[in-house]
Amino acid sequence: MSKANNAEAIAARVAREAAAHEDAHIDHALRRWWGTFPHVFTNPSMRGLGAFYTSELGPVQNKTILEYGCGQGDFALWLLGQGATVFGIDISEFNVRRCEEKAKACKLDPDRYKFGVMNAHETTFADGFFDLVVGNGILHHLDLVAAMREVDRILKPGAKALFQEPLGDNPLLKLYRSIARIHTPDERPLTRDDLMYLTGQWSIRARFSGLLTLPVSLVTSMFLRPYPSNWLLQIATEAEKQLNDRHILEHWNRFAVLVYERPLA
Repeated sequence: MSKANNAEAIAARVAREAAAHEDAHIDHALRRWWGTFPHVFTNPSMRGLGAFYTSELGPVQNKTILEYGCGQGDFALWLLGQGATVFGIDISEFNVRRCEEKAKACKLDPDRYKFGVMNAHETTFADGFFDLVVGNGILHHLDLVAAMREVDRILKPGAKALFQEPLGDNPLLKLYRSIARIHTPDERPLTRDDLMYLTGQWSIRARFSGLLTLPVSLVTSMFLRPYPSNWLLQIATEAEKQLNDRHILEHWNRFAVLVYERPLA
């Protein structure tokens, strides 16, 4: 595909994503799904993934951070509460308004945050502007090559980008997504080829969850709901860890935390 045609394709994709997020219906659908199968997000493996994310995030006080696809601002508000200066961009005007409303309601210093509607493939930030870029479920909505080039451009040398993303190769996960029906037309969970590109081209480190714990969580959410650390999930978590430590079927997991560090030179 020529550069011009690729730019046109990205622009059309951005327009479709913006239209899909013009209200809160996707957020509401996600929350209903999470409420039906809570163990998918609270099982021991996912808690371990969250701990890994937090450890990689590190202290954020006095850092200038971009939330890349800020949604309705909950994580941005947490970062502000930790003493960071936060910029949040999203393709949805609705989401950006919600971010601003929440920040004002919390009486946060307006000099420490700025939310705006922006194309994540081509932001208006200066080169090497951010100490940290974070995103939750954003890369799989974007053109991966263009997005990673932009993230690399706006990071300071030696700075870090941290993403949590869904994966899509596992046949059971494809069935899960077809039943949930809460995705936009252009989003595409990351594949084995995407992971190979990210590790090969950008030296990204990754931690995974969901190879075994996702299917077990679907069952235990129905029959052992009060017990998110039940014995079935404990066994599944340990077996999953053994497989992931050996890099067996990593791309069949449900979630990945991806860590990119821009080289110093």
